[in-house]
Amino acid sequence: MSQSSAMHHGGNAVAPSPVLTQPGQMVFMPLPPSVPGCPPGLEYLTQLDQILIKQEVEILEVLTGLEGKNKYSLVNTLGQQVYYAAEESELCHRIFCGTARGFILHITDNSGQEVMRLVRDFVCCTGCFCLPCKSCRYMAYVQDRTGQILGYTSNLHFCCSPRAAIYDADQQMIAEMSGPPCVCQDICCTADVDFPVYDVKGSSWGKVAKQWSGAMKEWFTTADNFCVSFPMDLDVKKKALMICLCIYVDFMIFEYKDQNNDS
Repeated sequence: MSQSSAMHHGGNAVAPSPVLTQPGQMVFMPLPPSVPGCPPGLEYLTQLDQILIKQEVEILEVLTGLEGKNKYSLVNTLGQQVYYAAEESELCHRIFCGTARGFILHITDNSGQEVMRLVRDFVCCTGCFCLPCKSCRYMAYVQDRTGQILGYTSNLHFCCSPRAAIYDADQQMIAEMSGPPCVCQDICCTADVDFPVYDVKGSSWGKVAKQWSGAMKEWFTTADNFCVSFPMDLDVKKKALMICLCIYVDFMIFEYKDQNNDS
């Protein structure tokens, strides 16, 4: 089944995905009470102002150099797992298209139930950061458990620093992220790389930070660690979109950079 036929835009329900196994012995964040108006499964985010996103190291990818499916653990500051994310994509796309591939990222809770998904359909010859035209943007959309569109993420062009954006369900830009002039500083020095996020009125939504993971992991794998920070009272849908934006940035910037370093 193609990716395009596996999901539907708009209000159609998300097709059930298989329960995803959790790596290792992880302590889970306690299930919070239901919150009126909150998309089902996203209640955890009402209690968080920070979430750590840790990409798993794929041993087969390290040994063979072939791009594997990305997997992430999403944990709170106490080290308790909140969500788990796993990529669904076609092997030929990962081999021949690299970071420009289409994919579905299934984000599940600790019971293995999907709470949202990030979907990027494959589009040939797009996703370039260099040009300002809209045709070069590579849009991905975010659905909740019911299939409702929460919003979209996309790359933007940059002159001196990388930029990406968050859009609402009507594809109107509502926030923008910008990075430092040289994102490769994460391999040039042992420093975190911050990407502040502001809405279109200039109010801060927080930031996405690429964290230094240590020399062995940074230099010899493509697995990255991120921290997403946001105000505690930020709308839960916006928090969800920031999390998806972070993972989108990993695909568009850091994995692209790692592939170029390996070539």
